[in-house]
Amino acid sequence: MTATLYVEGGGDGRSLRARFREGWSVFLESAGEQTFRRFAVAVTSGPPGAAALLLVDSEAPVAPGRSVWQHLHDRDGWRRPGGARDDQAFLMVQIMETWFLADRRALREYFGAGFREGAFSQWSALEDIPKATVLKALERATADCGKRYAKGRVSFDLLARIDPARVEEACEHSGALLDRLRAL
Repeated sequence: MTATLYVEGGGDGRSLRARFREGWSVFLESAGEQTFRRFAVAVTSGPPGAAALLLVDSEAPVAPGRSVWQHLHDRDGWRRPGGARDDQAFLMVQIMETWFLADRRALREYFGAGFREGAFSQWSALEDIPKATVLKALERATADCGKRYAKGRVSFDLLARIDPARVEEACEHSGALLDRLRAL
């Protein structure tokens, strides 16, 4: 069986899109709206034997007992496409950058001298940290580095460097995606 994973993001420009694909490819090997529409089309009219998978930022906490599809409906008004199953939609809770916090070693190595790990609180549950807090912490931690944290090139480079095992250990929702991919 083959699978196509539709991931939100990628930035503008050919170079950024290539880095985005490369970052996700390396990450997965180691372990918004347009995205949803492409996923919905793939579910209803994709090639036989192919599994379409959707991965998006939750952008907010996922309420206890709420499924991924319920969260996407509540948050974004997205209704599960006909034929889509529960094991086809996955969330980065609350944002992709939360996964970076799970692998502090990779952050230290990537940003080098000047990286201030003290900018991160001793958070015990990374998926509970609001989006704005995660982004501000990354900004503070890299303020004195030669390269600062930024969406796009830097985030895609980091994605290729983080350890999926550390992410899975620290971010419960990532485990569902990785388990599904291992089962293919």
